[in-house]
Amino acid sequence: MPSARRKKTTGHGGLTFVNVQHPDDIRLKCNQTMIRSGAMAAIGLTRRKRPRPVTIELEVKEDVQYGHVSRQDTHRDVHVIVSRESTGSANVEPRLPSIAAALPHLGHFAVEPDRRARELLSFMEGEASYIYRPFRAEWFNMAVLEPSAYYLCLANAALFLNQFLTGHGGLEYTDCVESSKYYGLCLSRVTGQLADRSHGITQGLITTVLGFVCHNLSLGNWDRCDMHLEGLERIISARGGFHSLGPYVPYFASWFDVSNAAVHDRPPRFLAPGTVEDGPAQHEILSEAMSDVISQLTRTAPHLSSLGDCLTALARVASYCKKNTNQPGFWEGGPKAANLIGPVAHLALHIPRFSLDLHSAGKVAEQDIILHEAARLALLVFIAALKQAFTLTADEIIPLTGRLEYMSSLMDRISGFPELRLWVNVVCACSTGHHVSRHQILEIRRAMRDLHLLDSQDVLGKMKDLIWVPHLFKTIELQIDEDESGACAPTTKLTSLDISTG
Repeated sequence: MPSARRKKTTGHGGLTFVNVQHPDDIRLKCNQTMIRSGAMAAIGLTRRKRPRPVTIELEVKEDVQYGHVSRQDTHRDVHVIVSRESTGSANVEPRLPSIAAALPHLGHFAVEPDRRARELLSFMEGEASYIYRPFRAEWFNMAVLEPSAYYLCLANAALFLNQFLTGHGGLEYTDCVESSKYYGLCLSRVTGQLADRSHGITQGLITTVLGFVCHNLSLGNWDRCDMHLEGLERIISARGGFHSLGPYVPYFASWFDVSNAAVHDRPPRFLAPGTVEDGPAQHEILSEAMSDVISQLTRTAPHLSSLGDCLTALARVASYCKKNTNQPGFWEGGPKAANLIGPVAHLALHIPRFSLDLHSAGKVAEQDIILHEAARLALLVFIAALKQAFTLTADEIIPLTGRLEYMSSLMDRISGFPELRLWVNVVCACSTGHHVSRHQILEIRRAMRDLHLLDSQDVLGKMKDLIWVPHLFKTIELQIDEDESGACAPTTKLTSLDISTG
């Protein structure tokens, strides 16, 4: 019986199978050939010359040095850092970096950004290196985590990019097609959230409304700002307050509310999240002169106690600003500035308003009404000047100054409180800047006589003892020095009361 013939093994793809029952198959010619070819190929690879590496030459450019020169952009509350040439003789507009296709890691996003969204968000990050916008970073970090606020971020980015590319651009979302598209997506989501309460009122909805308020506040559209704040008040009331929200939400809501209330000169809607006693100025000590003013108010006019409380709070804030005025970055706006100014502004706006009708009814003396209203308005004007120093919106300063000028014209009817009269009239004169009425000069002179002050330098020293911050107002000239006979003649030499000196 013939024996079965062994089947010839063939290799496939460099792999050969040998039956363990026939180990001699390893000596077959085909298998030996495959082994030799594999070995020679491996030897050949080791003897080959490696390809030359590709070399890319990179030039490292020097960092741009920034000076302290600044200008105001067309968008309000925008602080633009301008670079200087090496000679220091000319200002050069900075160039923003090119828009990157890939977005640096900024955390999680509520909506996965597409390519265009990554470009816009990257532009926003690059622009922040050159243009300072108060509250931008804090709000942005909250907004990208919520879908509706995320689209509002893109609307802002598209609007700012359009302004950068065109050189002017509009300030409204509807002025840019791309910005209008994202703004529409944001509004549709907000409308849906308000209509569907099954998931409750989320922090994202509140963050988005705060974004609406901030945008209109920066534009000076106070009617629309008031409308959004009214809606925010209803939303907060429906959820039972600010509890369990992020730490920035109550501060933003209170600050925007205070800014809007100052323009309308009325009490804010929301409670202040803190007080001056809780803030950075809590350890400031009042000067002896300021303590005497507060003591006199409390002793002779107890119905003006709320005015004394606010004067005390503002004096502490002013003292804190004077101590830190030269610290780097101190005058940058944002949460720190709002935390410093917000409580005292909130307190000033809650001071009761007095009118001359109270005197007609025999309830309050006329001179107390005039002093109360003039000091209250001077407080608000001084706070507005502080807000401007921190690059924050302070549109209320113009109408408040006009009303303060009127009240100061009635202060000749007041006989007491010379320190407070002097402070009110100097604040009024400095806030008008371009023109100081003769009546104000006469009132300052009258207070100087009562306080035995000889010249403008004595006046400046007294202001520093009361409530004052260097560099807050523009330099003015007041004809307040008396002549040799002690008379306040209008022909005396103009003396510069340089309030920009420390």
